Amino acid sequence: MRNEKTNRLAESTSPYLLQHAHNPVDWYPWGEEAFKKARKEDKPVFLSVGYSTCHWCHVMERESFSDEEVAKALNETFVCIKVDREERPDIDSLYMTACQMMNQSAGWPLTVVLTPDRRPFYTATYLPKKDAYGLAGILTVTQQIGKLWENERDKLNEVTEEIHKALSNTLAPSEDGQAIGIEMVHKAFSDLASRYDMENGGFGAAPKFPSPHQFSFLMRYNVRTQHVTARDMAVKTLTKMSLGGIHDHLGGGFHRYSTDSNWLLPHFEKMLYDQAMLLFAYADCYALTGDRNMLETGRDIMQFVERELTSPDGAFYSALDADTEGEEGRFYVWTSEEIEKVLGDDSELFYRVYNVSEDGNFSQQEGPSNAKANVLHLRKPVEQLAKEMDEEPAQFEEKLARLREKLLEVRSNRERPHLDDKVLCDWNCMMVAALARFHSRTGNTEALETAETAFEFVKKNLFSEHGLVHSWRDGKPGTGEFLTDHASFGWACVELYEATGDASMLEHAVICADRAIETFADTDGGFALSPLHDDDLPVSAREFHDGALPSGNSIMADVLTRLSHLTGEKRFREAAMALFRAAQPWCKHSPSAHCHLLSAVDRLAGPSRQHRWSSQPSTSTATRAGSHLK
Repeated sequence: MRNEKTNRLAESTSPYLLQHAHNPVDWYPWGEEAFKKARKEDKPVFLSVGYSTCHWCHVMERESFSDEEVAKALNETFVCIKVDREERPDIDSLYMTACQMMNQSAGWPLTVVLTPDRRPFYTATYLPKKDAYGLAGILTVTQQIGKLWENERDKLNEVTEEIHKALSNTLAPSEDGQAIGIEMVHKAFSDLASRYDMENGGFGAAPKFPSPHQFSFLMRYNVRTQHVTARDMAVKTLTKMSLGGIHDHLGGGFHRYSTDSNWLLPHFEKMLYDQAMLLFAYADCYALTGDRNMLETGRDIMQFVERELTSPDGAFYSALDADTEGEEGRFYVWTSEEIEKVLGDDSELFYRVYNVSEDGNFSQQEGPSNAKANVLHLRKPVEQLAKEMDEEPAQFEEKLARLREKLLEVRSNRERPHLDDKVLCDWNCMMVAALARFHSRTGNTEALETAETAFEFVKKNLFSEHGLVHSWRDGKPGTGEFLTDHASFGWACVELYEATGDASMLEHAVICADRAIETFADTDGGFALSPLHDDDLPVSAREFHDGALPSGNSIMADVLTRLSHLTGEKRFREAAMALFRAAQPWCKHSPSAHCHLLSAVDRLAGPSRQHRWSSQPSTSTATRAGSHLK
């Protein structure tokens, strides 16, 4: 029996669901029990989707879901379901697509109202308790939907059916029949170039997300075409990011995105997948340019992940929160007085290098409430600053490192951000792949050792002959298999193979790719996010576009093309071509939103003009591995 002071979420292992386990809202986890109750009581379903390190999810939990008045209204009107988007990416993807269709925008927390047969008819993101900020409050929305459900069910059913048809058409298999060609790669580059911020790097205006797969695409495009602009766009953006406040100059790693256009003020979450994708980009950029800053930034990412996101077993945790002490970013920012107290006479040098001011360096922008606080950032690389200050670069960097270490030690005693300590298969495999790539590009042996340890954890705890388990926490496996797990596992295997020449890695990749084709491949060649035999959702979720990280289809395309080259197996090339045909309409509409997939198209098109950054093993090694698998 559940404790009266908790709801059903108390039985979950998800950190996000556990954050809501003491709400007065009568939450259910996603499952048949909740929908059976909705059918029996003839109630709509209130679905709330978020994740444990989401700032606005915290706000809505405090303002609304912990409030007795709101809970009473929700419990009387709906059956309420709470979902961790990181544990159920298929649910999040499907209903986020519906939200984007209906509202032209989306985000978290995601709010969706469903019929008992799981079809959406209302979507929103953050809702305040009462009407505010130009938004209808959750009390208002609840009252309005309750009246519509009771009094205008026929009209509501018509709207629901229209939305369902539109959603089905959006996710329906394509019958275009044309595979993506190399001309789409050129269009993606032109699109990126047209949106490039020549002053600050990145694309478009604020907010700016890292989107490192776009930089990797640009560098690959440069390798193929010798187009200097593509190279320069990637190098400048990665440089600007490494100097900016989005980069944690004390603790390492990168925050989730920049709220301004010049990478100064971040949204302070730290996600494992961002670290992985950025490690890929900085490793490739170092291999392409020999720029030491790229190498050091990659090491910095790796050291942060090892120190703060790695479990005793060698697996990688998911994320660090943005909030501490009820305020976003408080853990990371400094006043000049706080720095002086720690560094004493050296504080003036530190102020100059890291642009610290007495008045704070972002007083006119959204950020932590202390207007005199500073986000540490550089305007120029340390080596350049050393020359301007007539200092020997190596000694200058050593001194700065000592000062940073003193501040980091003090910062470590502050109230720490919440750690989401669940282990996700796909994100772990992305990190394994990135570490293997970093080793291939730089020769860093520690990166390879860390990758191999994490990979062994995944194999032992998340991999079986029946597929991959998506999540793991406290010794317990969580939710079932998804495309991203299989695609990312294959990615990790291929990168480990190319780093080591170990043919067993290629065997694992082949097994996983075949399993993915069997389980997720639709009739048109595209891949669904969850197994096709599942009937958990009203429409099978599919994603081709790349967001903060590459889509499952994009990663699968990369894995299939590489396995085609490495094994010589015809079925992998055919599967890749079928996927490219399925993706063509989406890619044609917005080429630059599919950069990871287009990198696979480029790879399948054949050798580029040079191989400066190729890390593949020798032909004889690849041939032996391929023969072993036949």
